[in-house]
Amino acid sequence: MNNAFVSPEDLDLNEIFIGRERQVNDFIAYLENWQQQIQSTGSSSLTMPPSPNNRIAGFFVLLHGRGGFGKSTLLNHYHDIALEHKNELLVSEILDWEYAIQDRRMLFNVTQRESIDAYQYYNLLYKRLASVMGKQRKEFTMYRAAEQSVLSARSKAYEILEELRHEEGFSWLRHLSVARDVFLAVLATIAPAGVGIMLTNELLLAKVREMFDAGAEIGGEQLQRLRTYLQEQLGGDLSDYLDAPLQLGLALGQDLARFAIRRPLLLFFDTYEEIDEGDKLLQICMGAAGARVGWIISGRDNLWSGTTQRRRSMDAEYGYRELVYPNRSIVVDFSADGVGDFTLSDIEQYFALICQKTHTPWLPEEAQKNATRILEITRGVPLAVRIVAGKYLETADLSFLKEEVYTGQTIIEPMVMRYLVHTRDNHDDRVRLYGLALLRRIEDAELIATALGVTQGQENELVRMHRRYGFIFTKRGQPSLHQEVRHFLRLWLLQNRTSPEVMGAIKRLHAVLYAQFVLKDKNYAPTDLRKRLEDKEWIQSYFDLTELTFWLNPGDGVKFLLSFMCAASVYQREANREARLQGQFFEHIMKEKDHSIWKYADNCLVFNNNRRPLRDEFTSLLDLVRLASEKNISFVSPPLSRPFDKELEAALWWRLAEAYSTIDVHEAIFYYEKAERRLRDKEVKKALEDTRQIKNTLAAPHTVHDYLQLGREAVLDNDPERAIKYFNEALVLNKDSVAAYIERGSAYLSQNNLKNSIEDFTQALNRDPKNVVAYRKRAGVYEAQGNLALAISDLEHTLKLDPDNEIIKDRLQKLRDRYKVIIQGYGPGPGPGPHWQPKKRTVPVIIVGTIILFLITGLIGTIFYFPQLFSNHNLALLATYNGHNDVVEGVAWSPNGKYIAATSFDREIHIFDANTRRIVSICRGHTDDVWAVTWSPDSTKIASGSDDATMRIWDAQTGVQLFSDDQGKQAIQGISWSYDSNSIAASDLGGTLRIWNVSDLHKVTVISLPQTGHTNGSHGLAWSRDNRYLVIGNENRTVDVWDVSAKRIITTYKEHTTAVYSVAWSPDDQTIASGGSDNTLRVWNIHTGKTRFVTPDNTFQDSIYGLAWSPNGSYLATASKDTSVHVFNSSNGQLLASYTGGKPKAYMTGISWSPDSKRLVTGNFDHKVYIWQLP
Repeated sequence: MNNAFVSPEDLDLNEIFIGRERQVNDFIAYLENWQQQIQSTGSSSLTMPPSPNNRIAGFFVLLHGRGGFGKSTLLNHYHDIALEHKNELLVSEILDWEYAIQDRRMLFNVTQRESIDAYQYYNLLYKRLASVMGKQRKEFTMYRAAEQSVLSARSKAYEILEELRHEEGFSWLRHLSVARDVFLAVLATIAPAGVGIMLTNELLLAKVREMFDAGAEIGGEQLQRLRTYLQEQLGGDLSDYLDAPLQLGLALGQDLARFAIRRPLLLFFDTYEEIDEGDKLLQICMGAAGARVGWIISGRDNLWSGTTQRRRSMDAEYGYRELVYPNRSIVVDFSADGVGDFTLSDIEQYFALICQKTHTPWLPEEAQKNATRILEITRGVPLAVRIVAGKYLETADLSFLKEEVYTGQTIIEPMVMRYLVHTRDNHDDRVRLYGLALLRRIEDAELIATALGVTQGQENELVRMHRRYGFIFTKRGQPSLHQEVRHFLRLWLLQNRTSPEVMGAIKRLHAVLYAQFVLKDKNYAPTDLRKRLEDKEWIQSYFDLTELTFWLNPGDGVKFLLSFMCAASVYQREANREARLQGQFFEHIMKEKDHSIWKYADNCLVFNNNRRPLRDEFTSLLDLVRLASEKNISFVSPPLSRPFDKELEAALWWRLAEAYSTIDVHEAIFYYEKAERRLRDKEVKKALEDTRQIKNTLAAPHTVHDYLQLGREAVLDNDPERAIKYFNEALVLNKDSVAAYIERGSAYLSQNNLKNSIEDFTQALNRDPKNVVAYRKRAGVYEAQGNLALAISDLEHTLKLDPDNEIIKDRLQKLRDRYKVIIQGYGPGPGPGPHWQPKKRTVPVIIVGTIILFLITGLIGTIFYFPQLFSNHNLALLATYNGHNDVVEGVAWSPNGKYIAATSFDREIHIFDANTRRIVSICRGHTDDVWAVTWSPDSTKIASGSDDATMRIWDAQTGVQLFSDDQGKQAIQGISWSYDSNSIAASDLGGTLRIWNVSDLHKVTVISLPQTGHTNGSHGLAWSRDNRYLVIGNENRTVDVWDVSAKRIITTYKEHTTAVYSVAWSPDDQTIASGGSDNTLRVWNIHTGKTRFVTPDNTFQDSIYGLAWSPNGSYLATASKDTSVHVFNSSNGQLLASYTGGKPKAYMTGISWSPDSKRLVTGNFDHKVYIWQLP
């Protein structure tokens, strides 16, 4: 397309979309080029497995990506094109791999201790190839001969192995605990002389030992003797058996090469999936087949880069990219190559182009936000995106997207009508499609028959519908709808569920599910709720019934879901994540009252526990407890045998006890006791005993420190009123406690009770006239009041006590300057602080001057006390990443600047391109919330820490887990990779510091921090640039600097008043920044421990969760629970830029700089990742 103006109504949107025409043209060009090349070259057959130095010579095409986006369609196009050359080519039929292996799937589902049976794999492959090539099996002469040799050698090897088990010299073989072929296959990984070398490989040695029962001693000498003996007895037959994969693969490939002597051969594979290591076997066959055999393969797995088949093998494995010649290969990625769904950046570029062509407004600053909205509703389906584009060209307005889920007029309706176009005159088929879309799962034959409206001949009906409607496919042997069709059809059904034909389908399916569930529930004792929740199939059946109940009556659906979530919240906590998704889908059709109840559960029952609850979480839990006490929460009976209302109420008491466990231990015990008396459950009994133990440690006896700690925890929970009560108790025990007065004064200040706040700080100073903290805090209150004279006086006292405090010096000078401006025109006189008195002026002038003075000082106080009202430069939001489904906690920018890693409570780590936000990989394996992530200095790997107490290392490009250490016992919240790449350090809530040697990850240095008084654990940590020291923020308000090699603390900083969550080193290793729940950022010298500066009071309204020092050393950035992001001058603490406009509960979490120190990335409680630009 050229750049000439086109009117919106004349623009053909299909011209913009990068369709399949390019892929078809590429195939024709590469096919013709291949035919020309093989006329002048030999067969180039390989006699060994392919490698980057010995590549597959044939023509190769790979179509890969998610199902449902046309891979099979394009493969069929390629097949039709090839058939046009049937005079020059031999063209196979398309081998449908999914169908071919439907009764052999266990062949590919082997355990970690096994490998795919090469004999079975090749036997299956050659039979299927014979079928699609129109050959008789006996024509594969070379393969069949190799197969006989392998079988004969296998039999002989088994006989000898069995004989050796009875000989004393090989008695260790009696402990063999796996199949003989599995053990013998290990010998195929080495040469006879390489046994000793093999045993230096711990992974391989461990694999050998796993094959024997406990107590068997296996060493290199024994394996050497066995290999030698087998070689003597079998001779060449041993090679035939141990090299079976190679022998069979070469023989099959050579048969194919022989078939292609006269005319080149093209082989087509569709749905080539579930192959794992089996693909390595196919590669051997490809290499042996030579240049005159071409391979056209379609499947979901990305075999091009080889990421999905590197799961079990210890050998080096390659993707096809490394094994084929670039000028003879094509790869089409249906997930990210413009052939399948649109990504966020695709949508941005697409709209920018059509708006440029038509001169339609498209603001760059709104582009990312608008593209995100479009992606959410269209799911990136190209047709849906074009519909949105057409509407936008008509109106230049995207506001219709807000109502699309509710009305569906613009996108959903046209999409569904297009899918259902062939059912226009076939009411029965339309209802059948409704039924398939309504099913949550497609694994039950009775339900499928009900959905299809048939009682017999189901298979024939499916064949007919599959042939008529291209978006129906087979999944696990059952019919299903392609995902984008199901997405839009379900949204359409939601909007039209009350229509007679839709409601008829709903009622029929609901009746079957209801009857099935009643029968299933009878298998359980009437009183045993836990057993039901421990049965995954019972849970899935309940979800099936709940979903159809939502379709039938949303109010009843809420009752079904709420009762389940209450039970699962204590008996099967992970299941509530799936329950949340179910509720969210039906959320907008709930009535207001039902929706409020659903939100209570959504707010407080989805997390694994309710410890340290947020305010909304806690109040929602209290609301649910109230509802349960009013008998408004119970299972519907039937289908369950009884309502279990008493048990559900006790489950909520249990959760409420968890919430109180970090707030009020007495209340926690009260609710744990109630739950235990009713449930008689071992798990709640253990929780009760643990909480009583905590109470005993606090109550034997209650000390001032105990009450101070409880009060500080109440402050963290944004409950100053309760905190004041605890501080009062501390003062009852010791009326002269300076710390209690300061803490209570701070709590009064958070309530804006300035009078009481000043009084408490004064009481503290009466008892400790040299308390710097009390002077500084009281000065802040005086300044907020507008009483600059007293504020200056307190700061002067502070500076006398701490003469090197540059922050106080700067703050005092600024107040003096302001004060001079205010009192200009007045003379000296008596009074506190700087002395002054009015000159002789008329009384009215003095009154007016006094009023002006009051207004100005009040304004100054407001500026100080509420700095967010007088913003500096705002940070610019560059982009948002929306891939996670739960709180995003940790973020890290890769050292090379290309990628961002983000961890989440959804247990995943997403790695995406920092510029395009395209997903690079997703790391899955953690079993609980993931808190922290760090990059290796070369940007190739990441390490992560989680609530599951494990440290894991991942390949950043593939998401493959490379290492996992599960020896820890407490949640890991801090992790850092050293700058020299040699070490990874992690701190946990149990107070343990662990340091892994990257070159040998089994070498771990463990430092037990409780020995140094850190009984409440540690949070963030960071390496110094010289890799000698670690700085760690602790729950007990301190920051420690550890000499790693000496395993000792060299500096402890004690200026924080509550827990320290985040720490950072300056690039020159001279200064450390720390922040936490006392709402302050402190910067201090590593050698002297002296504070260089601390942020003014009320810079932050809540805890600092994240902290990062810019790579160039100039800036410090913070992410806070008060939803703000701040950037400070690292040398003097001056606020340079900020963002303070966060929505409620959108707490900022982790933060990280780009390597060029120009951009920031932050995590958020709203499940998003934000990328910022400095002004």
